[in-house]
Amino acid sequence: MGDRNYYPLRKERKFFWLIEVGKDERFFASDFAEKLHWLRDRRNCVHVAEIAAMDEKIYLSTSRAAYDVMKKCVERVGSWTALHP
Repeated sequence: MGDRNYYPLRKERKFFWLIEVGKDERFFASDFAEKLHWLRDRRNCVHVAEIAAMDEKIYLSTSRAAYDVMKKCVERVGSWTALHP
């Protein structure tokens, strides 16, 4: 993938791939990549309603953790964009 203009077709750009490229390009640290993978795994969970029904506190804390990961990602994108207009 040496060509910087290489972009696979949209259908091939999975969230996993985007996280790995961001980590490889040092857009964010590998510990943050793990948090994004956690978020990806939560997104792929098909039984979110079941989890919510089991314990509201668990669901709320998971929602807060997911929100924090996304907030940090948005902040990181904003910082990068400001440095690379």
